[in-house]
Amino acid sequence: MLGTWAKPVTEGGQIIAGPGSGPADVAVDTNGDNYIADPEQVHKYDKNGNYLYSLPDGASLTLDSQGNLYLFTDPNTFLKFDRSGNQIGKWSAPFSGENHWIAVDKDSNIFITFGPEAGRAILAKIKLPMQ
Repeated sequence: MLGTWAKPVTEGGQIIAGPGSGPADVAVDTNGDNYIADPEQVHKYDKNGNYLYSLPDGASLTLDSQGNLYLFTDPNTFLKFDRSGNQIGKWSAPFSGENHWIAVDKDSNIFITFGPEAGRAILAKIKLPMQ
């Protein structure tokens, strides 16, 4: 093991850990920085595990090739952040349902699974408008 990021408190940028909670999604950018989502927030750590900042929404997350962070949050909203945590985009999703997974391709198309329950999820490909 090379290190741990989750601690049993949320104080000081720590991830919620415990029964029924804990890290829900993770992404690593080209610099080795880590984005880790728990049920309430997304936390950014550098490649050595040092806390950098938190975003206030727990969400499904992914990164594009430029290091921009995409979140899918309730209520069915896409958010885009730059590497510094500044929000640079916001879009309403053209569907409703629980999100399970999100990814972005080299052309900035979003791939997302959603549905009323995990066993009945649908995969959608979405092109977000430019902002």
